[in-house]
Amino acid sequence: FIKYYFVKNFYFDLKKRLEFYRIIRTFTQNGISIQTSLRLYGDMIKKYNNDTSMKFLVDDILRMMSNGARFERAIAFWVPEQESAIIEASSQDVANACEVVTNFAENMTSIKSALVGALTYPAVMVLVLIGSLLSFSEFVLPLMVKLSPPENWPPMAQNLYALTTFIHNNLILITVTLITMT
Repeated sequence: FIKYYFVKNFYFDLKKRLEFYRIIRTFTQNGISIQTSLRLYGDMIKKYNNDTSMKFLVDDILRMMSNGARFERAIAFWVPEQESAIIEASSQDVANACEVVTNFAENMTSIKSALVGALTYPAVMVLVLIGSLLSFSEFVLPLMVKLSPPENWPPMAQNLYALTTFIHNNLILITVTLITMT
């Protein structure tokens, strides 16, 4: 059970899955059955790089298929649900299924990268703003308070004083909230 968990959740990542799909697609496009493709891939693993985790995965898929499971059912445990659904929908043509799922996974990676990139800039700007306000409340405001009480300041300066005081007094709460939101 532990090996299944490790291989599924830590080893068989996107890069390994894409490699797997491409190799299986190449074999099946050339008229080799899925079972023979998996056996050949297992032999390649054993001969060239002795990747025991990938060999374990391929052997498990072969074992399930030898017990009567179709390829799309045998691989369903090892891949994310979306990829499994795509493979199942294209089950009549394994080469096409592998190509479609490869394109899907690559496109999802691009979307995730774009999303992370789009969200990183605003997050950095919020951190810079909070850092600036904290610095202002730590170093500038005490000097201003010594010169004149905040009640005598212009309204904009009073608002800035209230905001920086709030951030300074609730920094832990704000930090926990920001971490929870991300």
